[in-house]
Amino acid sequence: ASADQNKKDHNIRSVSGVVSTYDASGYSVEYNLQANAKVDAYRKDLAMFRTSGWISDLTRVVIISFTAYNYDLDMWVSTDIVFELTPSGSCRNTLLVLPFRPTVLETRAEQQAAYVDYTRLIIAFYIGIFVGISERHHKTKNHKAGCMYHISVTGICDLGIVGCLFAGAIWTNTVLTSKSAKEYMIQATDPTGTLGFQSFSWIAWTYSNVLCIEGLLMLFLLNRMVSFLRLNRTIYLLWHTMGIAVKPFLFLVSMFLPTFIGVVLIVHRIFGPYLNNYASIPGASLQLYKLLYGEMNIDELLQLDMVWAMFIIMIFYGLMHFLLLKSFVAIVVDSYYHVMVTTQPATETWSSTRMLRWGTPTTLVNILQSLVPTSSAETS
Repeated sequence: ASADQNKKDHNIRSVSGVVSTYDASGYSVEYNLQANAKVDAYRKDLAMFRTSGWISDLTRVVIISFTAYNYDLDMWVSTDIVFELTPSGSCRNTLLVLPFRPTVLETRAEQQAAYVDYTRLIIAFYIGIFVGISERHHKTKNHKAGCMYHISVTGICDLGIVGCLFAGAIWTNTVLTSKSAKEYMIQATDPTGTLGFQSFSWIAWTYSNVLCIEGLLMLFLLNRMVSFLRLNRTIYLLWHTMGIAVKPFLFLVSMFLPTFIGVVLIVHRIFGPYLNNYASIPGASLQLYKLLYGEMNIDELLQLDMVWAMFIIMIFYGLMHFLLLKSFVAIVVDSYYHVMVTTQPATETWSSTRMLRWGTPTTLVNILQSLVPTSSAETS
């Protein structure tokens, strides 16, 4: 069947393996895995597939997909087992297991979590509007363009927080609340025998990515919290040092990036057909990253091709470790020296009243001042 037909009838989406990504098109056979004592029948069918040429040396990939449910944990699992036949004749297997919940608005705990999400959306509106206005005004006050806030670390963190909150809420309410768990259970078990196999890989992928967005949100939050610690002079100096060092370091990385890409392609081209760790571009990149810390298995490369292995190790390790990393250290030291020379010593101390005003949102301060008139204006 075509990819569109399998997507329409069985919700089958593209599956990524080590060698390539495969769409939903192709031949398929459905089994009722709830039936017992059918192992011998499965084996006979596989033998028949081979004898009839359904699985042969010309086959590119065989994918086994199924969905499981745990009643005790109330969790589903979408599983795709991918067997790829490479042009070199080797078989690469990939196991894709994604736990998920198809709906997240049924139990009382899930509804309480939804109320928390709605509260976070209100906070996202506040950060996007009021905090953004305040930060742009602060940049203008310091004789800088207000738009510079959006490309600063704090601005990127604020935009990331707002984006993650809205993306997670929209994605959750559009995909993970469309049906009830009962409807998904009927769809999976197919008691009438009319639906056939139904893939839940798309819902599992969505559920997994919503959790990844939560992790990204935590990353932005932690970086934003670190920015508040700049009230301490030592942390301010280190923060300012990294801000100055990032520009020359990006320039340095751009110089070494073509070399890194070239070495990755060479490793993938030479060792990819024989070693699983180098069969894909991301896998080869990860192995070269391990080389910088001495965790790469060099023996398997030397056994396959000693000349190329020694050339790659010498070029990559020499350039990246001795030049790139050491140059970054030199850039940081030079930036710290620049900050120490140009930064004025701290002579101002903050009172408790000023600390309170700094920690209180400006909008809330204005509302309180309008409700409680004062006889004299406080200056700071």
